[in-house]
Amino acid sequence: MTRKEASRMDVLLDKLPPKYKHTKVAERSQDNLKGDTMKIIRLTAENIKRLKAVEITPDNNLVVIGGRNAQGKSSVLDSITYALAGASSHPDQPIRNGEDKAKIVCELDDLIVTRTFTSSGGALMVSNKEGVKFSSPQAMLDKLTGKLT
Repeated sequence: MTRKEASRMDVLLDKLPPKYKHTKVAERSQDNLKGDTMKIIRLTAENIKRLKAVEITPDNNLVVIGGRNAQGKSSVLDSITYALAGASSHPDQPIRNGEDKAKIVCELDDLIVTRTFTSSGGALMVSNKEGVKFSSPQAMLDKLTGKLT
């Protein structure tokens, strides 16, 4: 990686909430007994901001997101925040221009977070790997990640 590429990566990482810097690993709250990290196993995002569609399946602890200006790099990082944080983290218009709906699926170690956006609002679903849905999905995420601001 060149010095210029490393500098760009630092800028991108600075846009992540502190709990996601460097390896996109979120710290779980202390009352969670499963451990101190939560990794993103797969991220898919469709029609979020500048993104048409993206799927990322990390195979290491670092994923480099590169490209020219206005190609959607920040939109990928924002997708993680939109998936996990509450409605206050969402922009007024998270849906790509010209599209009717958007969707983010963030597969974590033992959870699947699905957030959808439409012109009339949005929905959040959190389930475990067996498909059991949590009745208070945002409260569940807040327990795991803390309240992201």
